[in-house]
Amino acid sequence: MYQFFTIGLFILLLQSKQLLSQQNCSCELLLNKEQILSDAIELQDQKILEEILRLEAFKTPLCRQSFYYWKSSYFNKNNSIDSLEYYLNLFKKELRIQSCDENTVKYYYLKGYFYVKSEQYDSASNYFLKAIEKAKTINNIEFLAKSNVGLGLVFDRIMQPQKSIQYYKEAIRLAETIHEDKIKLSGLVNLQSCYGMCYDERQQVKYLDSVKYYCFQTLKLAKKLNSKKEIIRTYVTLAGIYLSEKKYSKALSYCDSVIVMADIERNKSQLHSVYFKMAQCYIEMKDYKKAITAANFSLQFADNNAKKANAIYRLFEANKMIGNFEKALEYHEQLKTLDEEVLSNDRLKAVTELEQKYEKSKNEKTIKELNQASEIKSLRIRVLLFGIVLAVFIILIVFFVFRQKALRSKQAILEIEQRLNRSRMNPHFFFNAMTTLQGLALKENDGKKMAIYLYKFSSLMRKTLESSFNDYITIDDELNFINHYIELQLLKQKDKFEFHVDISSDIERSEILVPSMIIQPFLENAVEHGFETIDYVGKINLTIQTSASELHIAISDNGKGIVESDINNNKHISRAVQITKDRLYLISILSKMKSSYSIKKIEPHGVEIKLVLPLLYEHPSISDR
Repeated sequence: MYQFFTIGLFILLLQSKQLLSQQNCSCELLLNKEQILSDAIELQDQKILEEILRLEAFKTPLCRQSFYYWKSSYFNKNNSIDSLEYYLNLFKKELRIQSCDENTVKYYYLKGYFYVKSEQYDSASNYFLKAIEKAKTINNIEFLAKSNVGLGLVFDRIMQPQKSIQYYKEAIRLAETIHEDKIKLSGLVNLQSCYGMCYDERQQVKYLDSVKYYCFQTLKLAKKLNSKKEIIRTYVTLAGIYLSEKKYSKALSYCDSVIVMADIERNKSQLHSVYFKMAQCYIEMKDYKKAITAANFSLQFADNNAKKANAIYRLFEANKMIGNFEKALEYHEQLKTLDEEVLSNDRLKAVTELEQKYEKSKNEKTIKELNQASEIKSLRIRVLLFGIVLAVFIILIVFFVFRQKALRSKQAILEIEQRLNRSRMNPHFFFNAMTTLQGLALKENDGKKMAIYLYKFSSLMRKTLESSFNDYITIDDELNFINHYIELQLLKQKDKFEFHVDISSDIERSEILVPSMIIQPFLENAVEHGFETIDYVGKINLTIQTSASELHIAISDNGKGIVESDINNNKHISRAVQITKDRLYLISILSKMKSSYSIKKIEPHGVEIKLVLPLLYEHPSISDR
């Protein structure tokens, strides 16, 4: 009896120890070493990191989780996306072996930053929200604050500064409750940027005052923490503020401070910015010789064509003012050449990608033809052998072979037609996108804004080429592409319309598949035609729901609408929409599942499009859950 009691007590103690380990998720090998690891990551000191983190010593699941967390944090800091993804996958595997809420929060947080760096902002926001929810559950204030900073960064990247401000302020409030000055500093620095974006958009003095306020708050804390990087960044911002206020002496003073503190190798971007601002100040002060000197330094530190163009324009402007027209003309010619290079590089990149896609498609077709020829040859040999044995089997086999061949041929024709339909979509989409960009260029005579427009357009073109190569993509990827397209349209038609997405909560967006570029043509119809002549704010609603075996997509707008006769006769339907209709027909045949499209008028005005697609999963095993 005593022995049973002893064994039972031992098991109870063992389970208690495991529960305690689960609660705090600590690894005894890293006790009192967290601060050393944090400093090593901040300084990117790989030697110290490798001395502490030796995988063979981390034998328990919780210790391995800690190991992968610190490794992922290191590669997150130095922007090594491939290495970050690798260690995050290992981190996830260990969490499956032994779950731990503290480490799950850390995984969600780092996964959010992985998607930020991959420009997949929908997925990034999803993981930051998961981290916030989990951190609230276990009352982890540190990662609750950090995840709010991450979510603010997502909205910052998609040009929604007002939402970013909310999350940054919440992060600062949380950081103050636990005296985490580094998190607070991160929030303060990002608030400067957000209020600066608000000022650039609306030109209201209150936003400029907010930038100034948070700059001085940042400086106070950055000096306390001896954060040289944030001090320099804030000085650059203050120089820009005083330049906007035409207080040129103060602006030049902050520029000089940056030049004294900055490292030539590490702070090239900041040095380009302050020398560019100095050139602007000197031009406004009519000290053109100093403006030329500053602009030359700005050109020296420029690391891309857009920055070079800005510096060269200041050189052109200053030389023109002092009457050095020969030099001014020389810089003007450089500007023209630079603009042509930017455009030609973008075009060359697009053409190269198209050529690579064509060659790959051609190779695939050749391989497929060779495989079919090999199969036919094999079948003929089998027919001959079986014919010798029994004549009846010859008839059955010949019938079977030719029937299968006919079915394969029919399937191949349908697949080729579907590929042709997708390839017909690309030129149509690129033409419309280029037209949008042309309109923006004529409307906005601003080199900096055009650089932003060109970046967004090239990003959209890349995503279009990537998605069009695949028959199906996930809902996440389709929404990511749509958001890029809507952003480009909003640059052209600012405040002309609003776009809302409503997705059923039970939909697994990273797993359910849709035909690539299936939604965008209908959005384009609404923006380009539905809102063409309206005098009110347009609204587009995208709704995605599922039933037992179907995916239902609805796109509705409040545009000018179309008359009933046009709906019945299929008139006024764009070329892209007609191609989409053809694609749906082919999808129905190939998948042997229902796929349909309908359009109806909304009273008092507007149109609603409904798509019914087969419910498909990237990993079919998920559909069996």
